[in-house]
Parts: sequence; C-alpha cells; structure tokens
Amino acid sequence: PQTAKGLARLIALNLEEVYNTLPDFRINLERACFNVENLEFFLEKAVADNHSEIYIVKDYSRIVGCFNLSLVKEYEDNLLTGEIEALYILSPFYGLRYGGECLDFIEHRFKKLKYDKIYIWLLRFNKPAIHFFVKHGYLFDGKTRPLPQNDFLPEQRLSKKIGVRSITRYYTPSERYLPHENEII
Repeated sequence: PQTAKGLARLIALNLEEVYNTLPDFRINLERACFNVENLEFFLEKAVADNHSEIYIVKDYSRIVGCFNLSLVKEYEDNLLTGEIEALYILSPFYGLRYGGECLDFIEHRFKKLKYDKIYIWLLRFNKPAIHFFVKHGYLFDGKTRPLPQNDFLPEQRLSKKIGVRSITRYYTPSERYLPHENEII
C-alpha cells in the first residue's frame, strides 16, 4: 500500500508536468481522475489482479520515472498484443536516454512473454511523447478514443510489431509481382 501511494504521487506529479506544458491547454487534474487517491486505487487493483507489471525507474537512489505494462492477453489480426499503459520520465531527466532504455526493456519484456505487437495511447496534444515513440519505430495505427471520463481530450494509438510473426516474406526474382496496367502503384 505504501508503495502504491508513492508511485501514485510520482505519476500525478509527472502528469501535472506533462499537461502544464501542452500549448494553450488547461486541464483540471482532479476532473481528469489523475489525483493521487484514484491512481493509488488503480495501481493496487492492477497489481492485485495480476494484470499489470509496474516498474519504478531509479538512477542510484533518485527516482527518475515509472512505467506500467498491461499483461491482459488481447488478439488483433491474430497477433498477441500488449499495452504500455504508462511511461513517465520526470522532466529533469529528459534527454538522458532513460526513456529509450525503458522502452528497450519494455519491448524485451513483451518479446519474452511471446507478444507480437505492443501499443500505447497518447494524447494527441502531447507532441514530445508522440515524437519519442515515432523515433523508436511506433506508428499511428488509425485508432483514436477520448481520454476516459474526458471526452474533450482525444488520444491516438501508436503501435509496433515486435514478435516473430512480424517477419516479411521475401520473393525470388522469378516470383516478382508485376502489377496489372489498371492498378495504381
């Protein structure tokens, strides 16, 4: 319980930093259910149900950030798909490769658990986070949703194939595909 409360405070602090930096954008964090009590309840429930793995990122004794992986087994297009529910690095540590190292760990963890694809929901306004994930090979997959309990905050989903099922078939020269004259290339 004490760990959940500390982690909830860390996430709430990070969320406040993120949302305060978004251009021309104001948010009531209490209304967005990012307050410590709601986060603490969510974290305790997620861990108790064995549906999540929650990590705190430290540099020696300093807390740098945290991330949360959902281990609920979902299938999309016959691919086992996992979710990065959160990846937060505190602003004093931006640009120091902590985010990249966390993402490497996350992808390795999902591969070890035999997942084929992973995704994360990001606020459409959070351009730095979107840039970070695109830089690491994630692509917008066309799915959008409003932030839960906040219809005015749109999120978009970025995903990446990571498993063995993401291998592309290569053709020999004799199997080359030649388009018909009426097909657009």
